[in-house]
Amino acid sequence: MSGEDGDDLGDKYSISFSPQYWIKFRKSRGAYDFGLDVSPTAEERPVKLVLKPFGEQWRKKRWWSKVELYPFERDVRVYTRKVDYGPLNLKLVADHCIGTMRSGVHWRVGTNFLQGGSKQKLKYPLYSDEDLQADLNMHWNAEIAMPNMEGGITGAGGQVEIATGHCHLDVPKIDAKIRFMPRPRGSADKGTSTSLSDGAKEKERVRSPDSRTHVVQKDEWLSSIARRYGMSTEKLRSLNAKEIGEDDLIFPGQKLSIK
Repeated sequence: MSGEDGDDLGDKYSISFSPQYWIKFRKSRGAYDFGLDVSPTAEERPVKLVLKPFGEQWRKKRWWSKVELYPFERDVRVYTRKVDYGPLNLKLVADHCIGTMRSGVHWRVGTNFLQGGSKQKLKYPLYSDEDLQADLNMHWNAEIAMPNMEGGITGAGGQVEIATGHCHLDVPKIDAKIRFMPRPRGSADKGTSTSLSDGAKEKERVRSPDSRTHVVQKDEWLSSIARRYGMSTEKLRSLNAKEIGEDDLIFPGQKLSIK
């Protein structure tokens, strides 16, 4: 039996942690999401403005998925939606520099591997109320090769070759996303008084019209609501594809279907 000679363990298993740090501000208006991204650590393109379709319903209806404007570089980028081909996905990026009047189109091929149960992003909720939601997101990339073995038998004997595989983990970006929440439809302005007492308003807010819906409460998240009703987050997301915003955005007072 023989293995791979001269292989160092550090060459096969490694973790790289030197991320860029970003602060992202988001505000939804109608069918669009407006954003400002600022990075104190990025050497190139530290500031960008972002425009995206808001909500799963609008993202599917448009051929583009995101527009980015870099004001200091005077550069505009338009991203198309991902198109899936089996385990692979394809995305096109159109780039136009206003300063030099030069344009180009780039293509990106990715993989759907590991994205069925994980989005390659860890999300930590920091704060949530009716007006603001803040999350901390850590993005990661993983390159994995499983161990394998091959061999054969000849008249001179047998030989087995073993490849131990490898795993390389990289954390390229950590961002704090601050979203200014859209006001629920029909909600009164904070400065407007009503005839309802505080207790009555609280009961009116949490009451569900029937057993098929759930009214989102403060500090609730999509995953916690799914666990409450004994379903997966993916099923709850599919039942409310038109109501849930980007990154599973929900807000207190919103009604979600649970059946």
